[in-house]
Amino acid sequence: MSDNKQSPQITKVKVKITNENNGKHATFEETDDTLVSVVIEKMYKSPELGIGRARLPADRLRCNEGGADIFRFADLTLKRLGDEHCKSLHWLFAGEAGGA
Repeated sequence: MSDNKQSPQITKVKVKITNENNGKHATFEETDDTLVSVVIEKMYKSPELGIGRARLPADRLRCNEGGADIFRFADLTLKRLGDEHCKSLHWLFAGEAGGA
């Protein structure tokens, strides 16, 4: 069986995000061609993580292994992020505490 077109294999990956402010975590199952920015958007809306707001300038999102800034890689696919910058796809969120 031969394919004339290259058909890249799309696989499911799990992105685990831990909210360091409240200890909550969530896992998002996505395809490896999903953009990091899509998962970031879901993270902010996720009731499991308890963020419930838009991104603030003081927010940090980093890789559990090595501390790479995930926001910098928003335009990458999860596959490329995992291959090049954050193999575990476990992200740590820390946000502005808010309140006055």
